[in-house]
This record gives sequence, structure tokens and C-alpha cells, in this order.
Amino acid sequence: MSRFNLDSDYATRCSEKTLQTVDEGFFLRFADNLAEIAGKFWIEKCFGKMKNDKDKFGILYKHEPVKNALIEVLSNVQEIYRKKSSAIASARIQEAEKLQEKNDLLKSLALYSQAVLRSQKTGENKEVDAGNTLSLALFGRSKVLIDINRYDFALADIQMALKENLPDYLKGDAFFKLAICYKAVNEEKTANVAVRLAQKFLNIKSEILMSRFHNESMAAAKFQENAEIKRIDIKISGKPNKSFPNASDTLIVKETPDLGRHVVCKGKIKTGDNLVVEAPYAACLIPEVFGTCCQHCFKRLTAPVGCPTCSNVAFCQLSCRDEALATYHKYECKILELLLGSGVSPLCFLALRMVTQKELDQNLDLYENRKNEHLFGLCTNREKRNAKDFFRRTVMASFLLRCLQKVGYFGTENSSVIPTEKEISIGEMLLFNLQMLQFNAHEIYEKIYPETHRFKGTKINNIGLGLYPTVALFNHECYPAVTRYFMGKNIVINAIRPIGDGELVAENYGPMFTKKPLVARKNFLNSRYWFDCQCPACVQNWPMPSLDTEDMSIRLKCPKQNIANVSSPNNDGQEYSNLNLMKFESPEKQLEECIEQYRLAQEKMNEMQPLESIEILKKALDVFHEIALPPHRETHLAEDTLRACYADLGNTFEVPSKK
Repeated sequence: MSRFNLDSDYATRCSEKTLQTVDEGFFLRFADNLAEIAGKFWIEKCFGKMKNDKDKFGILYKHEPVKNALIEVLSNVQEIYRKKSSAIASARIQEAEKLQEKNDLLKSLALYSQAVLRSQKTGENKEVDAGNTLSLALFGRSKVLIDINRYDFALADIQMALKENLPDYLKGDAFFKLAICYKAVNEEKTANVAVRLAQKFLNIKSEILMSRFHNESMAAAKFQENAEIKRIDIKISGKPNKSFPNASDTLIVKETPDLGRHVVCKGKIKTGDNLVVEAPYAACLIPEVFGTCCQHCFKRLTAPVGCPTCSNVAFCQLSCRDEALATYHKYECKILELLLGSGVSPLCFLALRMVTQKELDQNLDLYENRKNEHLFGLCTNREKRNAKDFFRRTVMASFLLRCLQKVGYFGTENSSVIPTEKEISIGEMLLFNLQMLQFNAHEIYEKIYPETHRFKGTKINNIGLGLYPTVALFNHECYPAVTRYFMGKNIVINAIRPIGDGELVAENYGPMFTKKPLVARKNFLNSRYWFDCQCPACVQNWPMPSLDTEDMSIRLKCPKQNIANVSSPNNDGQEYSNLNLMKFESPEKQLEECIEQYRLAQEKMNEMQPLESIEILKKALDVFHEIALPPHRETHLAEDTLRACYADLGNTFEVPSKK
């Protein structure tokens, strides 16, 4: 596609934000200082003429002025992370206990959780008079969790507290509460064992303790383990695609000079079909939600557990923590604070995560076979990237590589900044990731809604970034054929209108014609994704339904010829002129019925019945697109309703009302 050059300054800012998002960070100053030392002539005529990423990466360590300045800075890279502090943990426990006495349970829960995350494991406490803060924090939190009927989390906390050598004077109460929790999750036999253990520590007569257990477990008997909404098991429609197992077999990938690789329909797709259900190749949280979402699965945190070493991250349960520690977090743990301080973007975190989630040998094998890997065929827009931007990304790759050297990713800490051959290969992979992710990463989001209503007053909250190799093949249109939502880290792609055989199956990269005018859309797409959109909504300059409702004519299809018989754009593409409407009684009645079904679906959504709304819209939208053509105001509003209902099936978070 030809590049639509609108605002070069905006394009530069967009590119910079994919490297550094925090203004106070030091990375861009560091990279631009290196660029000044190198000089514009060297960057454009020497560095810029390097034929591949390996040569670009390697020349930084060969050109003496750049090499010396680079080594001077990178040799100062040190492990920086938020360490454990039993003193801080003890203070948080005391604050939590006071709030618990006042029945301010949610604030108490938050403070106990802070104490858990800042506490050292038993036996690692080197602070004087710190005590066993981890077991005390876990046990204290379990009591709050029982008070708010989260027996499942309380059970896990008590088990961990006992493993962390909870003081003997608390063990009787701990086993008794453990019994209550087991009762709540329907483990009767284990509950009885826990009661007997409690009796040994409490020195209370058996009949008295059992009576107390019976009374206190009555409330627990009503507990339903999953306080969250149970999600529907989403599967792709039809058969799995032979080339892309995460996608439906109604999708095929083609390649043309104008569109590059893109996805088209094979056969017929109906509104609502599940086209892709895909786990990410790699994903990372954005730093803003480190304290509210699990670092590994991205679920909202209720009773987080921490890394044994750092206090930077939190996990929703031990299994998530252990999986992270076995892969990426064992390398990222001690450099997280450094990366945050540098201001690097989430995209750079993701570029690093693509490396740290695999061991060195696995990545070297991937590097050797990269010509056969779908991942390395994703768009980088290498031919459009200017030398200055390439230079910055190569410096970022060098910085990330140095971080890997410092944390022992290559076996032992490399005291020399100059990379070995193996390290250069990883540096080249990092540089590729930094280019490719700029155009292929997806923002992972959750829907936040107030306690009063699931669809009124909602907002979208971005929580992370992910790379989805199948979904990355979808091209953009300002009137997309699909919508996307997320279940944890997994992406789900649904058709929101029918798609015919051979038609483009397009998603949306941000600006839709119903929300943004033509110039704003083109400026964004050109600056952020480096292409000039030529979709029908742009070429014909479709009016925005929210602003130009009077200019949006009804275009019914001719029943025999399957062509539009009413309005079409003027030659200048700026507005629509109304032509004589050929009246076909049946299509008009069908259109009226579609609009009535749209209204009914809206009512169902307002009544918080999204599944019923989805079923109504799937049928109505199929009918509309059979008899008429977009743009059509009511239809686009109905498609917005369908998007909202699908988003409700994915990541959601209810904001408690303020009391």
C-alpha cells in the first residue's frame, strides 16, 4: 500500500512511544546521545546501509565512537528490583489488623496483601526482630477472606501459612478455620481431620469444638466456590483450519502486492461465528496493573502471592507463580525496576518476554530455523523504516541484551559488554521483535462496569499486550467484519456481519468510520501503522452515523441483480446524493423487521441479558446484509450492541459502589 503522508511529527511521536512511554525514562536520551556521537552522516550512510539486522546490530560494537559510548553506559547496567522488607510487611499487618477490627474489610484485605508481597520466606529473614511476617500476613488475610465469604482463597492462605511455620499459639485457630474452609468447598472428610488437629492445639473438649464447628460452618455450607461469573467455553465454529489450528476452516490466507498477506473467507461466514480462539505466543502486563492483575494469567487479583525474591509482581495463585518462575520471571525478576526506570514501553517488555519465556538453546534453535517459522514472516515494514528509527531500536536491543547478560541468561554473567556470537543471535532476535511487534501486537483489555449495571457506564481498560500470530494476519478496515475480546490472555475473534466467499475478513486497528472522520483515521493509520487505508468506508468517505444521519441513505439490494438501487457517492467522494428508491415490498418489510429486532436486542442488553441479545442480532444482521448495503445508521448501532455483548463474555471487572 502507498504511504499516506499526513503528519510526520505525529508519526515520529507514535514510533517513539513504541520504545519509551514514560517521559521521565532515560532510554531515548541515551539513544539520542549515541546518535549525536555517531553523527547523522554515519547513521544514514553507514549504519543505514547495513543489509540485515545482524549487521546493524554488530556495527554498533565495531564503530569506535559508538562502541566506546555504548560500552560506557551498558557496563553500568545493574540488577535493580524492589526487595523484600519484613519491616514494611510488619507495619502493613498492624494497619490491616486495626482496619479489620473496624470491619473495613476491603482495605484490610489490601494491606494484608501488601504484607504478603513484601514478606520474605521463612528462613530468609535477616532483619532483626522481624518475626515470621509471611505466615502472619497470610493467616491474617485468611480471616478477612472468610469474613467476605471467599473460603477458596482463605483455604490456600491457611495452607501456605502453616507451611511457613505459623507460630504454635495460632495453629489451633488456623486448623479450625481450615476445617471451616474445607467444609465450604465440600471436602467433608478433610474438614473433620482439620477439626481433630485443631482440638490438639486448642485443648477443648471434642463435643464443644464440634458444636462450634457445626454452628460456624453453617454459613460456609451456602458458599459457592466461584464467586466470579462462570465463562462460556468458547470454541471455533466449524472445523479447525489445517494451516492455522486456532482458526476456523472458513478462513484462508492469501497474498497480493496491494494487501500483502491477508485473510479471506472460504465458503460463507455467518454473523456470530467464532473465527479464532488463540492463546498468545507471548504476552505481558502493562506496569500500571502490576498490582491489580496476575502477572501470568492476567486475572484480577483477590489474594495475591508474590515472587520469593522481588516485590515487583503478584500472582493470583501458586501455580501461576511457579510457571512464571520456571520460565520468564527467573530472568526478569532482578531487572524489572531497571526497565521501569528506563521508561521502556510495554512493547519492549513484550520483545524481551519473547526471549525470556524460552531457554537459550530453544531460542537459538528458533533462530537457526527462522526461515521456516511463521513468526518471522510477520510484517516489520523494514523497507519503510528510516535510519534514525532503526538506530534507536538497535540501541534498545543492545540494552535488553545487556540486561540478559547481567541476569545470567547465557549461563554465567558476562563481564564484557561486547556480545559473543550466541549473544549476537539473541540481539538480532530482539531487534526483529522490536520491529515486528510495532505492527502486530494486540492490546489486551478488560471491561470495567459499575455495580449498578453491566452495560451502562462501562469503559475499556487496557491491561497488557500480546502477540497472536494467526490474528496478526488480519488486515484492517474502518468498517471491520469482526470484533475481538479476551478471556484471560486468550483472544477470541467473532464475525459481526456475514462474509461471502472470497471476501476480505478484516479487523480494526483502532479507528472506525462510525467514530472518527476520514482525515483523523488516515492520519492515525499512516502514523501508527504506515499505510494509507483504501477500505470502502475511506474510498467512498462514508458519513459518520452519529453526525451525519440525514446523509446516510438506505441502500437496498436489487433482488435479481444483487446490486444497490439507491444512493452512491458523488464523484468527489465527499457526500451522498439521494436517487429514486425502487420499492421492493418484501425487502422493505424485512428491513423494518430488522430494525425492530435491533430495538429488541438493545432492550435485552439493557436488561443485562447479553446472550439473548446476541442471538437476536446474529439473525437480524444476517438478514440486513442479505437485502441491503452499508452504511446504515441503525445497523451500525446494532453492531455496536453486538460488540458490547461479546466483550461481556470476556475479561470483566465490577467496580464496587462506594458506601
